[in-house]
Amino acid sequence: MTVVRSLASDDYEGVRALDIAVEREYVGDEAWHALSDAEQNESLVTNPDEFAACLGTGFSLVAIEADTVVGFLLAFPEPLPPTRLYVWQVSVATTHRRLGVAASMYAELIVRAKAAGITDIRANINLDNEASKRLHERAGFTLKQRVQATLRL
Repeated sequence: MTVVRSLASDDYEGVRALDIAVEREYVGDEAWHALSDAEQNESLVTNPDEFAACLGTGFSLVAIEADTVVGFLLAFPEPLPPTRLYVWQVSVATTHRRLGVAASMYAELIVRAKAAGITDIRANINLDNEASKRLHERAGFTLKQRVQATLRL
C-alpha cells in the first residue's frame, strides 16, 4: 500500500535516487551519460539546498511503499501573492505510474492548500509530457501554453 506523507529530511536519498532515475529516463540513458557530473546535477531538482528549501513548507510530499520512495511532489508558497503555491516537481517511479500515485499526492496537496488559505496552485509542465498534462487536467488545472525561459549569469 502506498502512503502519502510530508517530505522529511530522511527522505533525501530516496528522493534523489528517484530524481536521477526519472531524469535519466526523460533525457535517455546515452544522453545522460554524455553529461558531465555538473550538468547532471544541474538537471536534477534534488540538490541538497533545493531539497532543504522544500522541507518544512507543509506542501512537499512523498509517496512511500514498503519503505521506498515511489513518488515525490515538491511545492512551496510563492512570496507574492502569499495565497499562491508553486509545484516545482512531481515524479513517480516507472513501476508506480498509472496507479494513482501522482493523483494521490495532488489530492493531499489540495487538501493542505485549502486548509492554509491557498487560492491558486501553479505548476510548470513539459510540453512533451502528455501524461503530466493529463494528470494536471484531471486534478483541475487549466493548462496554458507557456515556455519557461532562463538567463544564466
